[in-house]
Amino acid sequence: MDSLPIAEESVAILIIHSMLQYGSLRTDKNEIFDSWCSESHEQLLEDYFIDEFIARLERRLDGCQLSWKNELVLMVITMITMRILTVCDLTRDKRVADLAIKCRRAGENWIVFILENIQKISSSHCNELIKLRLKMVNIGISCVLTFSTHRARIDYLLSSNEHIVSLLKAATTIRDNIILNMNQSNTSNFVKNMMRLTERVLFMLQPKITEILEKSAYQSLNDFATIYWAVILINGTMDGKWQKRTNDPYTSWYDCRYESRQLSIDCSNGTFLIDGMTIGLAFEYNSRTTNITSRKYSDMCIDEDQWLETLTGLTFGLLLSSLSVNNHEMRHYPYRKLIVPFGTMQGKRNKDTNHQTVTIDRLFVKS
Repeated sequence: MDSLPIAEESVAILIIHSMLQYGSLRTDKNEIFDSWCSESHEQLLEDYFIDEFIARLERRLDGCQLSWKNELVLMVITMITMRILTVCDLTRDKRVADLAIKCRRAGENWIVFILENIQKISSSHCNELIKLRLKMVNIGISCVLTFSTHRARIDYLLSSNEHIVSLLKAATTIRDNIILNMNQSNTSNFVKNMMRLTERVLFMLQPKITEILEKSAYQSLNDFATIYWAVILINGTMDGKWQKRTNDPYTSWYDCRYESRQLSIDCSNGTFLIDGMTIGLAFEYNSRTTNITSRKYSDMCIDEDQWLETLTGLTFGLLLSSLSVNNHEMRHYPYRKLIVPFGTMQGKRNKDTNHQTVTIDRLFVKS
């Protein structure tokens, strides 16, 4: 294990393929494990083997904690860990589950590191941005896979609001970065197959997700919405009254009202909708630099120079300029982006925060 080049896709494919060759998952708590464990995996039933194997996996994970560039290492370690958790004896399940959580946290940290690096890269370096987004897709897949075990042990990995938010963030990371890359030809068949696996994992988790959401009065969805939609973050907190769209245990859509807006979340892939329209723009304010940075265009911020119509309701458009680090690197070729709204503009001022929210109604366009 220590000498295997698991950062290479071909090696990762072989290892993950062998992990998946185990037959049907155990569903009855009273069944013995070895009744469905393949002969090649029977060592995973032995405690001393598990102890040594987990120690080596943990050392390998610790060795790459600060390096997010070899994201396939995380995926392989995660897959092996989840296979061990599925098979191992009850005397070792908690320790293996702890390693799975450690893999999840490593992935979440890596996503933060990559987002920070993306903000330093000029949008003209398209190939580099594509590579980083594909890395985030792979890391998001790894995070989702940390939930892939049978229902007898899922409580170790999915039992709290924090776990639900982690799951939604991972699913959203996969979805958003696939959309941002647009050109699907850059995605290998291996990654596409792993994405299909995560879709199955997310689908099978829906009854458990519903159980946790109902017990917590859907607090996880409020927390996730606050993180994902900057409008709520600016206003403070959210206490939405979410409802599951249907009574089907595998239905993944949840809806609620936030002020005058209809919000919807699909827990099977992290889709976040407002009045049926996918969020296109969100911004973050940096109190140190006083920049308002675009989340979608991570290398750009709101320009200081705006038309009067922009300041009085976004009726002209919103001008974005490159961040100062990129302007310095490209001082001879500064670039800007003008976002022009299409539809009827409506502005609403929040009396408590003195912030104004601008909405675009595309159903009723001014003639």
